[in-house]
This record gives sequence, structure tokens and C-alpha cells, in this order.
Amino acid sequence: MKRVVVEALDQMRTKFGICLMAYVVIPEHVHVLLLPHRRGEDQPISITDLLLCFKQHVGCFGKERLREVCRRDGRLWSDPFNRWAYGEFDKRDLMNTRGYDRNIVSESELR
Repeated sequence: MKRVVVEALDQMRTKFGICLMAYVVIPEHVHVLLLPHRRGEDQPISITDLLLCFKQHVGCFGKERLREVCRRDGRLWSDPFNRWAYGEFDKRDLMNTRGYDRNIVSESELR
């Protein structure tokens, strides 16, 4: 599943031409530090558009990967994923509908 998330980040970076500065993949979420501008452009790309691209990739390929692991091992590695796999959630719902974004406005905050 981590590989699917990293692939989605790379696809987003390539598609939009943004600067992906750092990321951390945690079992149930991901932290991403990026500059939402195409190289040489002043106008930022909408975070909504970036999240849509990311979530579509993870939703499609992530569900496929989770189903493979669940069939092979009989369970997944976390309670929320197991509840999803066993039908407690709508099969379409794999992740929260919203990301939480925050603007970094100074170099010291970036560090």
C-alpha cells in the first residue's frame, strides 16, 4: 500500500509539474510538503485538484492492493482497514473526503 501512495505522489508531481519537497507515509495517512506551482509559474494549482489526482490513484490501485493482501493473509494491518475490508463502510470509502492543508508562510516555519 505504501508503494501505491508513493506512486500517486509521483503521478501528481509529474502531471502538475509541482515541487514535491518531502513526504511521510504512515499506516493510515500521509504528510506531504509541496510547492503547488508549476515550474516558472506564479499561479498556484488548487489543492483540491492535487488531492483529487492523488485520491483517484490511491482509491483505484490501493483498493486493488488491499483486496490482494486481505485474500492472501485473511486480514489487513489495521482495524480501520479491516473494518473496510469486511464491509462496515461503503466499499467506495477508503479515505477521508478531505485533506487538511496548511500554508507555510516563512522560511523558519518551513524548517
